[in-house]
Amino acid sequence: MLRIRRTVLFAPIAQLDDQRKQLVDSLGTLEISLNVPLEVTFMAKVPDIIPITDLRHDAAAALKRVKLSRQPVVITQRGRAAAVLLSMEAYARGEHERQLLRLIARGEQEIAAGRGFELDDVLAEADALLAGGPK
Repeated sequence: MLRIRRTVLFAPIAQLDDQRKQLVDSLGTLEISLNVPLEVTFMAKVPDIIPITDLRHDAAAALKRVKLSRQPVVITQRGRAAAVLLSMEAYARGEHERQLLRLIARGEQEIAAGRGFELDDVLAEADALLAGGPK
């Protein structure tokens, strides 16, 4: 909570006339609450980068590096990014996320086209399936 005292908000008390002094004295401490959205940006993590010649000379070390860091490794050729090396776990997770996004996009297209099912019907069918019987 932000607290602003009367000496901060007003001119020094010695310079105020009597009515203003009484007003300042009656106010005491003025409390102001600010609701300000805080936008926090995080600096993107710098990716691991290895030249293709290092990959050729020690592919096992590059694979170990990918597996341990769980982060993609950018492979460069002539100083430019040429490929990305991912662990199988990261690749599978990315593919799963892409599948979910495709399903969501397809669902939004169906809603926009007026196709689909009512939520109550879907929930009733789901409850029936979870209970072990058909709808």
